[in-house]
Amino acid sequence: MRLLRFDSIGPLAYLNKKKEDWGKKVINTLARKDYLTKILDLKANFSDFYTYHLRELGWEAEEFIIGDNTYIDKVASENGVKFINIAKKIEVLKNKIKPIHKRWDKKQIRAYIKSYHPDVLFIRAGLGIESSFWQEFSKNCLIVSRIAMKIPKDWNMYDWDLIYTSTNAYKTFFELQGVKTIINSNGFDSRILNKITNVPKAYEVSFVGGLGLDVFQERTTLFEYIAKQIPLYWWGYGKEKLKNENSLLASWQGIIGGLEMFEIYHQSKIVLNDYGSIAEGEAVNQRIFEVLGMGTFLLTKYAKNLSDMFPKNILITFKDEKDCLDKIQYFLKNETEREGIAKELQKIVLERYTYKNIIREIDEQLKQAYQKKYGLS
Repeated sequence: MRLLRFDSIGPLAYLNKKKEDWGKKVINTLARKDYLTKILDLKANFSDFYTYHLRELGWEAEEFIIGDNTYIDKVASENGVKFINIAKKIEVLKNKIKPIHKRWDKKQIRAYIKSYHPDVLFIRAGLGIESSFWQEFSKNCLIVSRIAMKIPKDWNMYDWDLIYTSTNAYKTFFELQGVKTIINSNGFDSRILNKITNVPKAYEVSFVGGLGLDVFQERTTLFEYIAKQIPLYWWGYGKEKLKNENSLLASWQGIIGGLEMFEIYHQSKIVLNDYGSIAEGEAVNQRIFEVLGMGTFLLTKYAKNLSDMFPKNILITFKDEKDCLDKIQYFLKNETEREGIAKELQKIVLERYTYKNIIREIDEQLKQAYQKKYGLS
C-alpha cells in the first residue's frame, strides 16, 4: 500500500536558522527528494518516524512537508511548473479575484497526490489547511488525521475516516459523535541514539518546549518558581509572551529542535516535564519518551495514567512547585540513584515505546480501516 503523510518541521524559526546555515546556494542545487531528506535528517518534530518504519513493513510511504515554502516550491518544480516566481505571482492575482486560503500550496498538494496515487493520506492536525480540503481525495484514499493539540478552527472531526489521538478525552468525544478514533501513544525512535555523541553532562536542570502561551499557564507559573530558586536552562518558544520581570527570561537559551534538542537532553542531569491544558491532566506528550529514550532522568508532573505506562514507583513525579524543587535538589545530590532510574526507564522505553513497535500497530489498523471503507475482504 501507498501512504503520503503530511506534517511540518519545527519550530519554524529553528528550520529557518538551519536553512540559513546551509545557504541558498546549497539548497538551490538540491532536488525535492534530496532537500526532503536533508530536512528530515534534522529529526525534528516527528521527522520520518512513521514513514521509515512503515517502509520497513512493506509500505511505500513518504513525507510531505507543509509550512516550508522552499519545499513547496521544489514540489512545484517536480510537478512541471516552470518560472515558479511568475507562477506564484499569477496565483496571487487569482486570489484577489477569488480568495482561497493557501492557494499555491493546495495546488501543488493536489498535483503531487495525483502523481503519487496514495491509498492513505495521513495528516497531522494544525498544519493550517482546513480539514475539508482533504475530502477532495476521499473517493480514492483513506483520510486519516492525528490530533494532540487544541482543536483548530479549520479542523472538523467529520472530515476524517479515522482519527488518531494521544488523549483519551478526545477519543471519548469523537467516538460519541460516531467517528472511529484510536489512541496512539507518542514514542521514541531508537535511531536517534546512533546520532548523539556521548559527552559529559553540561546542564543540571533543563527544559525544551513552549512557555508563556495560554495553554501553558500552569507550566509557566511552575517553571518561573523553579527558575527563581535554581539555575534553569530553557530552550523554546513563547518568550515574547512573558512579562519583563519573569525569571524565565534569564533562563531562555534560544530555539532549538531535532538532534540539537536530543543533545540537550543527553547533556542534562534532569529534564523537567509538564503538560499543556489540552492534555486534561494526562501524561501523553512526546517529551516523556524523548527524554527517557535518551537515558536521561525525567522529573515530570504526576498524572494517573503514568501508572498504566510504567511500572509503579519507578518514574519520579512531582505534585506541586515545592515538591518539584525538593526533588530537583535531592536528585542533583544523588547521582548514582538518579542515573540508575534513568537507565531503567530507558530500557522500558526501548522495549515498549519505540516507533518501530508503534508503527506495527498502525500498519494493521490502517489496513483494516482501508479494507472496511472499500468493502475488501
